[in-house]
Amino acid sequence: MTPGKEKITKVLSDGRVFYIPFYQRAYVWDEKLWQRFVKDMEYISSVDEEYFFGAIILKDKGNDGLELDRQTVIDGQQRLTTFALFIKVVSLKDCNAAHLFGKKFRLDDGRLTIRHSLADKDAFEKIANLQEDVALEGEESSNLIKAFNYIREHVEISKIDINNIMARTVFISINLDNNENEHKIFDTINSLGVRLNTEELLKNHLFKESTLDKYLEIWKPVFEADSDTLAYWKTEVSVATTGKRTISDRFFHMLLQVIMHDPRNGINSEDRKEFRLMNEENLFNNYQKVMESGQWDSLEFAREITAYAILFRRIFVQKTAIQKDAESFKTPLKRMLFVAFTLDVASVLPYMLYVLKNCSDEQELNKIFTLLEAYIVRRLVCNKISKNYSDLFTEGLIGNQITNYDRLCEYLSNKKPTESLHMPYDIEVEDGFRENTSLKSDKARGVIYLLESSLRSQEQTILRPFAEYTLEHLMPQKWEENWPMPDNLSEIEQLNFKELRNTAIRTLGNLAIITQGLNSSVSNNSWKKKLAQGLKEKGEGILTLKTALAMPKWTEDTIASRAEWLAERANEVWENVISADEEEETDIIRRRQLDASRYSMDGGMTYEAKNVFVPHFVRAYIEKHPEVTIAHLKSIFKDDYLKGFKRIGFICTENEIKNKTLKLGRKPTEEELRRWYKIDREEVWLISGDGVRFVVSTEITKHSADAVKRIAEEDGWDIKVKE
Repeated sequence: MTPGKEKITKVLSDGRVFYIPFYQRAYVWDEKLWQRFVKDMEYISSVDEEYFFGAIILKDKGNDGLELDRQTVIDGQQRLTTFALFIKVVSLKDCNAAHLFGKKFRLDDGRLTIRHSLADKDAFEKIANLQEDVALEGEESSNLIKAFNYIREHVEISKIDINNIMARTVFISINLDNNENEHKIFDTINSLGVRLNTEELLKNHLFKESTLDKYLEIWKPVFEADSDTLAYWKTEVSVATTGKRTISDRFFHMLLQVIMHDPRNGINSEDRKEFRLMNEENLFNNYQKVMESGQWDSLEFAREITAYAILFRRIFVQKTAIQKDAESFKTPLKRMLFVAFTLDVASVLPYMLYVLKNCSDEQELNKIFTLLEAYIVRRLVCNKISKNYSDLFTEGLIGNQITNYDRLCEYLSNKKPTESLHMPYDIEVEDGFRENTSLKSDKARGVIYLLESSLRSQEQTILRPFAEYTLEHLMPQKWEENWPMPDNLSEIEQLNFKELRNTAIRTLGNLAIITQGLNSSVSNNSWKKKLAQGLKEKGEGILTLKTALAMPKWTEDTIASRAEWLAERANEVWENVISADEEEETDIIRRRQLDASRYSMDGGMTYEAKNVFVPHFVRAYIEKHPEVTIAHLKSIFKDDYLKGFKRIGFICTENEIKNKTLKLGRKPTEEELRRWYKIDREEVWLISGDGVRFVVSTEITKHSADAVKRIAEEDGWDIKVKE
């Protein structure tokens, strides 16, 4: 390797031809760089100093006829190409320099001295052959043409001294010896900052000049066939954990999950751990490890990648696209894509890709995707955690090569109710529709839309795309003005009523999709006026809303009735075909019944569920003893009362909510804190006699409630219990 400083005139010496290898990326400079380049050319035209134009790395290819000095460009093609475009513009605009481009960038027989790779070859030749100073069409398909047009438009010839530029422009030229591996040097350069994407680096690694025919056969038709193909893979999409990523990077990250976990590739668990430590920026390093493991021949690996890429392009859509698709619910595959993108379960995509590649039976695929939809939606309705999905879909399903419906059923059926990945029973789904208040707007809308689409399959009504529906709270979140509480409630009863109503409002029984959002004045109006002023019209023909629209009034009881009806339909649509152990389900029912005690603080007039009774009594205790300190409250309502639950305390101060950890040192997530303490609701926060804000746990066992009952009775309260 021999470095040295060379003027541009020497770099472009007679008979020297520059070959840009096919494995290099296409021309990628953008307007910001073109603008700087033009300003630099104007500046160097007016000063008496050298202009350093960066480095160029070349490897000698020998000579051939008029090509006296043939060089492969390992690095620097972006700069060299930009300079050539600039010289072409000057040749067209300045009659005194009309022959400059031909002199510097053509051989005596007229052939060009820069031989571009496949991606830019036609565009560069089109620019080089231009005879008039006119803009070229084709910017949408060629960045080279876009660059030429920009330079042509922004160069002021009066500010350009081409002789000064040619005399002052300098490269650092690095010449490789014949025995030096240009592919490794190319990789090294890119690891030091001139970033290529994973596809470009893999192309360099998998193909050599000697296998150009295989590149044209295997790789180019999939990743570089035409401008539309190039644009597709370069499109940026949002990824929840890493921000913006190109579709290309999204694919290669997803494919790596498949390759890592498919046991046929022989990657052990230790290596998989190392892969997981690699971040998105080092994606290619992981592929390099796979290739170096010796499991794959380069061309076989290229075929495997492109086979998956073809499937990926068939199924991968952006979230907004599938939400605007009028047919997003019509096939099991499309429905699963809707689930993945709208319900935010992208971790299922590697497994979907794997199944599509390894199962050719369409009926079997439909059964698999239908089961996956039911599994995910049922768990979402029941507020089951999804943090283990990545392991389930990769290590579990891909790792066990599960590519048919029966094996998928068998695998999922082994997940018992005590395990985090259990498929909920029907009774749990009923509870979910009635009690789950944690579904965010898009997810709740997505669940109802999927259910609506399944009910519509036997109707002739046209269902619009998901994006054309909005979520409506039938009983509004701001209900106080037009949905009054019953008269003559005590303060404690009012608190209890508000608690129950605010909970019911956020459940699926009170949520609906309608074709257009209602303005706030209508949405918050009384039920009768709300129906008349738009709800009935916007909800017409929506089957999941039909019974509600026929109701003369809308109350907590009708919310519960609709939740029950929706749950029955959901259990039919998303049938539980795997959790069929009647003994286990009976045990769940028995445990729920044992835990269904209700408590009364007013002598039996009204009864409350234990998770409502406990925080209400703590509030009542403070009102009775306004001087009580937080320390004294903690000594009365002891953490030990939370028997059977993992918590950070029976009573938790604002500071503890922010900073306290669980037993093993993990901080609870926001979702856990909302579920355990309802921290997102201002009305649950209390203040002790010494001015400390705190909340009370709301996930209460019968053991906890009975302990609080004893405290209340010792304080003079008459607590009644209804089993």
